[in-house]
Amino acid sequence: MRDCRPTVHEVPVNGKTFYVKSLSGEGRQSFSEMSKEKDGSLPVQMIAALGLCEQDGSMLFDCSTEKGRAMANLELKEVDGAVLQAIALKLLQVSGLSKDSAGDAEKKSEASQSD
Repeated sequence: MRDCRPTVHEVPVNGKTFYVKSLSGEGRQSFSEMSKEKDGSLPVQMIAALGLCEQDGSMLFDCSTEKGRAMANLELKEVDGAVLQAIALKLLQVSGLSKDSAGDAEKKSEASQSD
């Protein structure tokens, strides 16, 4: 299972490089819980906070607790929205939660079944 751990991905935005780590099982749980609290609509800074990490993969925020989510929201709410959107979209893509990634997974599944 070690080779199935979340991986770190670069997100270049406006000449700077940010890092996101694909969601783990715990990260998906936090995403699900936060979505339910907000009727399925999370602020972009909270989506970004779930995956933002250092280059070595250490997470910048602990979104598994209410206190951690509040700290992330406080720090990220003033960040440029375009930067947060790029980070959030990359996180959703690499975690298999975007429409594109869902379609890709379905195509791969269909191809493997026809082999």
